[in-house]
Amino acid sequence: MDKVQLDRLTILIERCIEESIGWCVESRGCEPKDVLGYNGWIEDAKKFLTNIGNEMNKPHKHAEVIKAWADGAEIERFSTVDKDWVSVDSPNWYPENKYRIKPQPKTDIVFVVGAPDADGQNRCLEHRYSGETGEIISSRVLL
Repeated sequence: MDKVQLDRLTILIERCIEESIGWCVESRGCEPKDVLGYNGWIEDAKKFLTNIGNEMNKPHKHAEVIKAWADGAEIERFSTVDKDWVSVDSPNWYPENKYRIKPQPKTDIVFVVGAPDADGQNRCLEHRYSGETGEIISSRVLL
């Protein structure tokens, strides 16, 4: 909703309130100030509409994750029950939930080093490190 639309809606609500008050004054003989807090109606409506206009200019809390999901990324939501991230096929995008793009597993790192053995023969040693933890997983001699 842009500024022009917001202004038009504000005017429309003001007119509706004024017509309601006018009806009450004409049909019941009451004073405008006595009609259910008349002075507050228009101001409350303006505050409400201004707030709507401000909120519409802000991106959604999960905008970046929503865009990634629209592009095919797998999404996870933090489960307060499981205390862990769980995959979700159709996220609801509730503001109070936490969402993230499912992290891709990190691939293991392999180093191959040539070294002579006790007989003077060159042997290759393969060392494999976990991509997740960085710790060594295995070492072996390659013939």
